[in-house]
Amino acid sequence: METYDHIVVGGGSAGCTIAHRLVKAGRRVLLLEDGPKDDSLFIRIPATFIRVLGTARTVTFESEPQAGAAGRRTYVPQGRTLGGGSSVNAMLYVRGTRDDYDEWAALGCAGWGWNDVLPVFKRAE
Repeated sequence: METYDHIVVGGGSAGCTIAHRLVKAGRRVLLLEDGPKDDSLFIRIPATFIRVLGTARTVTFESEPQAGAAGRRTYVPQGRTLGGGSSVNAMLYVRGTRDDYDEWAALGCAGWGWNDVLPVFKRAE
């Protein structure tokens, strides 16, 4: 039977990053992800991501009716394949704004100001 030092549940961006860092540190890691293999061309070609939505590679969560959207619901697809949401969102990534992070820090979230998080973003990018 195989043994592991760590089991990482969820092979999205964060889970893959954590697993990679653990392996680089010499640890034996088992990375678990739900769903089928990530071998669809629709995952690999950003312009075709819409073809992945509603398949076995995604699960869609639905919000409560939103007053600010005339009672409509928001639908949020999440990945069920290696890469998680990053595999089903057209490979898009957007940083939050400087003001948002600085406001969090001003409200008491130490370490969450823009100057604190920017180096982390740059390392991840």
